[in-house]
Amino acid sequence: RFLAKERKLLPRLAELGIERVRDLEDFSLSELTAAFGRNGKRLYNIARGIDFSPVVAPDAAPEFEEGESLTEATNDLDIIRLILLRLSSRLGKRLRERKTNAGSLRLLVVYKDGRRAERKTIMRKPTAYDLEIYNRALDLLESAMSRRVQLIYIGLRASRLVNGYQPDLFGKVEKQERLYKAIDGIRHKYGEDVIRMGMEWEYARQE
Repeated sequence: RFLAKERKLLPRLAELGIERVRDLEDFSLSELTAAFGRNGKRLYNIARGIDFSPVVAPDAAPEFEEGESLTEATNDLDIIRLILLRLSSRLGKRLRERKTNAGSLRLLVVYKDGRRAERKTIMRKPTAYDLEIYNRALDLLESAMSRRVQLIYIGLRASRLVNGYQPDLFGKVEKQERLYKAIDGIRHKYGEDVIRMGMEWEYARQE
């Protein structure tokens, strides 16, 4: 079954290497929404033969996903790391809001020619902290980017969720909890862009 009826979306579908309905099945709801906006949900339904049935919200699923469709294809590592940091921050925030930790992390990158690369890892210790997620995501990125072709999509998925925070004999986790609770509070009150970490702040100053 072809997607010829989706004429307005054909250029973007072609970029992602999607020609048939079955090709859509490899993409999650979050990934399709990031790539196609409000049309993503409809494509997700089409792939599963759903027309008007309600779709379960991403937050209700036993996993969390964040992704970004790049406005311009790039293989600039500084930009890619910045996006990965942003995704890690959003993912961490969602995990903390649900008082759960990620036991597994998956990275998906889509190249400009439509080819995809996916890497997964089991966390040594389940976490909901931005920088811990980011550091593991960097390891996955190094393994995934084996080509010089530019990227058009980057996505992160947290799964194997574990309820509650893990205890720490030296109180490090408690300190981190207080830190991230304060960060989340400031973001909630003043907006997501108020606090920028490290290179994200440097990049923002250059825009």
